[in-house]
Amino acid sequence: MHEQRFPAAIGSIGAAGSWIRAVADVCCPRLADQAETLVRQLMIGALRRACAKEPITMSAAPSSAVLRVEARFRHLRPGGREWAAISALTTRFGAEGDDRSRRVWAELPAEPPLIPRLPLYDTWRDEQGYHARLREALPPSALGHGCAQEVRAGTPEGLIRAAVRNQAAVWRWQCSWSDAGRRG
Repeated sequence: MHEQRFPAAIGSIGAAGSWIRAVADVCCPRLADQAETLVRQLMIGALRRACAKEPITMSAAPSSAVLRVEARFRHLRPGGREWAAISALTTRFGAEGDDRSRRVWAELPAEPPLIPRLPLYDTWRDEQGYHARLREALPPSALGHGCAQEVRAGTPEGLIRAAVRNQAAVWRWQCSWSDAGRRG
């Protein structure tokens, strides 16, 4: 088991990604990209909800079947926008805890699927690469805001990253749209 503590600060997202990449490069190099993306998403979620004065502890437990990653932190706020990205990367994930502390965990399969499963997207592979299309059509205002109806990549990991970035753009558009509605 590998464990590292990070301050509850924005700079810890990159530091945690580098930490898990170093761990994965030794124990399961095929999972290094996915592990880095996963840990960055776990850190983003932890930073949104954690007490700013207390560190976030990340741990990684590799086995022959999975790489299990956990984030432990003092819990202040509920939420979970990053679950979409985490569920796209993992076979199992969950959260446990109470009002004071939280443990969020996820498992990466040792053998990643040939075509990623992505919530909200239909996915497929053809001679041009990997594709993900949002199941619900986006309005023109979302497309003008930097959102895409379909994303493509040359690898499964690249498709996951592209879909996560696109979903973040959709959420930003939805937030700006709902905020404008409240103000208007």
